[in-house]
Amino acid sequence: MIVKHVRGHKMLLVNDYTYSKVRASQDNKSWWKCTAKGPAKCAASLTMINDVITKMNGEDHNHSPPIYKIDKYGLYHKI
Repeated sequence: MIVKHVRGHKMLLVNDYTYSKVRASQDNKSWWKCTAKGPAKCAASLTMINDVITKMNGEDHNHSPPIYKIDKYGLYHKI
């Protein structure tokens, strides 16, 4: 599911983990990477075609899922 972060960018939410879009092609293919930064430096990523996940790389994250609060506007705030 694509959700909107409070800062305005879109994130992909899959199994409670969040991914940010790395790039997209004109043929509706997109590449996403885990949003974990800092010491975790998670290598999990995925590929989508026409909004369908076609490939998951490194499904085992090396961290717990981030915790988000959803405000009344439907925006996600990391806590």
